[in-house]
Amino acid sequence: MKVCLLTNEYPPHIYGGAGVHVDHMSRELAKTIEVDVRCFGDQHFKKGKLKVTGFEVDEATNFTCPKPLQSVFGAVRRCIDFNTTNIDADLVHCHTWYSHFGGILAKLNYGIPLVITVHSLEPLRPWKREQLAGGYDFSNGAGNGGRNYRRFW
Repeated sequence: MKVCLLTNEYPPHIYGGAGVHVDHMSRELAKTIEVDVRCFGDQHFKKGKLKVTGFEVDEATNFTCPKPLQSVFGAVRRCIDFNTTNIDADLVHCHTWYSHFGGILAKLNYGIPLVITVHSLEPLRPWKREQLAGGYDFSNGAGNGGRNYRRFW
């Protein structure tokens, strides 16, 4: 069996519980099965049954959308990038809204089961808007939170 883990955080780029969860889970799983971790960052290593590949996007030079939306589109771009490198796994497991879209794409395009670990429900934590910027509204379906960047509907 082989699992593909999609995540925002992975060592050394950990800032919260989701990263700690994926770090420990990937190491434990790799004791018995192949684990392919795809994360946001510059990590590239293989140790035993654990392979880690980081995917980077430089939003500052590529995006001209409003700043609060740059991290959102960066996350979506990385989710697409996760899938453009062949996924040879029996299961895809993703964490938080940052990687959820990548998991959906893997399920649909590679025909493998999807497991999602939800670490927090952002709609119940409105103080996260300051930390996540546009990602807060994106993750809870609130649109642009009343900011009228440009609406086409």
